[in-house]
Amino acid sequence: MWTNSSQLAIELQGTGVYAGLLDIGALIGNSKAEQLVDEHPELFPADLEIIRMTNDELGEHYWRMYTDRDQVEVEVGFPG
Repeated sequence: MWTNSSQLAIELQGTGVYAGLLDIGALIGNSKAEQLVDEHPELFPADLEIIRMTNDELGEHYWRMYTDRDQVEVEVGFPG
């Protein structure tokens, strides 16, 4: 994860401004990347786990970060 986002969050403490980083490791629904993967599955290894996330799911992560403000860096969609 990036230390710059942590440093920025520290510098903004007490100002009422929230800074956070959502690191996305998934194909986002209806994106050009998702379209390309779907149109050309032969370009990817058959055993590659491709996580997909809808726009609503992505929005929920952003909203949770904004409202809770308890995490500076969050990873979503990466294979476990």
